[in-house]
Amino acid sequence: TKYKFQITRLDFCKLAVLLLEKKGAITIVEDSPIENQYNDTDDSSVVLASQLGIVNGKGNGIFDPDGYITRQEAAAMLYRTAKVLKYKITLNGGGKAFADEPQISDWAKEAVAYVSTVKDKQNDKEVMGGVGNDLFSPSGNYTRQQAYITMKRLYNAG
Repeated sequence: TKYKFQITRLDFCKLAVLLLEKKGAITIVEDSPIENQYNDTDDSSVVLASQLGIVNGKGNGIFDPDGYITRQEAAAMLYRTAKVLKYKITLNGGGKAFADEPQISDWAKEAVAYVSTVKDKQNDKEVMGGVGNDLFSPSGNYTRQQAYITMKRLYNAG
C-alpha cells in the first residue's frame, strides 16, 4: 500500500533482507543473537542489513528507521546488496551518463553506475534508471513503488 509514499530506511532494510533470504544468501534464525549498535531501533532487519554492510547508521548510535532515503542512497544500498549476493560487478565505461552527474555524491557514483547498467534478465530493464530527460535526480525522493521495482529487478539480475 501507499506506493507513492517515500520509503523509510527501516522498510528498505526489510526489503533487502527479504531479497537476500529469498535468494538463499542468508538464513534467518529467529532466536540468533545479533549485536545491535543502534539506540533508536532493535529491528532485526536493520541490524542484519547493517552488519552485512548494506546500510549505515547516522552516527552516535542513531539509525533513523523512520527517515527517508534519497535515490543515491537507494542506489548505494542496492549496490551493496548486490555485493552481498556476490553478483559480478563490472563497470566498463563508468555506467550510464546522466546530465545531473555532478550532483551525484562521490560516495554514490560507483553505485549509481552499477544500478543504471546492470539489468533484470527477465525484462532487460536497468535495476535503477533515471527519472527522464537524462536525469538521475540523486537527491530526489525514493518511493515505496520504486523500491519494490528495483528490488525485483535486482533479484532477477543475478
